Formats: sequence, C-alpha cells, structure tokens
Amino acid sequence: MLHRWVKIVGIASISLIVMLLLTGYLYQFIGTKIDDYKYPPPGKMVNVGGYQLHINCTGEGGPTVVLDAGMASSSLDWALVQPEIAKFTRDAAMIALAWDGVKKALILAQVCIS
Repeated sequence: MLHRWVKIVGIASISLIVMLLLTGYLYQFIGTKIDDYKYPPPGKMVNVGGYQLHINCTGEGGPTVVLDAGMASSSLDWALVQPEIAKFTRDAAMIALAWDGVKKALILAQVCIS
C-alpha cells in the first residue's frame, strides 16, 4: 500500500516539474518574440560569406571608422562613442564573432558606404 502512494507521489512530482519547465519555456519564448518586435536593434543584418553580421552605420564622409565590439560584447558598447564620431566621418558599429579583423573591417566599411 505504501509503495503505491510513493509511486503516485513520484509521478505527480515529476509531472508537476515537467509542466513548470514547459510553462517557463513558453513564457520566455513568447516574451522574447514580443521584445524582438517591440525593440528591434539599430542598423541592419548583412549576409557576408554565409555569416549574418549586425552593422549600424551612422555619419557621412570618409574614411569609415569601424567600431568592433569585443568578445561577449555588443555594438551597444559604442552607443556613446558612435554619435560623436558620426559628427565628422562615417562609422560602423558591428558584432561579428570569429572573423579575421582586417577582412571584417574592409567588408563592413564597403557595406556601410553602399
């Protein structure tokens, strides 16, 4: 008799945990989609050699100054610097992990000009 109750309580506990995990996952998924719609990132996504790179170009003229966010960073790290540079030349803040820095800068400078 006791064995039966232990089995019922165990199954109910596991079912509750699975239901809570699925509810949390669904809540996070929906919240993320809503935030993506409400707050799109500045700039645009550019396909370069099969990689999707985020780039935000501001300012006019040349040369183009490329602002590269480091590892575990975002282009928002340049949010205060970028408007100041844009006063006198074109600049491009970007996120592009695992790319050769020189290649990345040249390609994105060309994308920003066009």
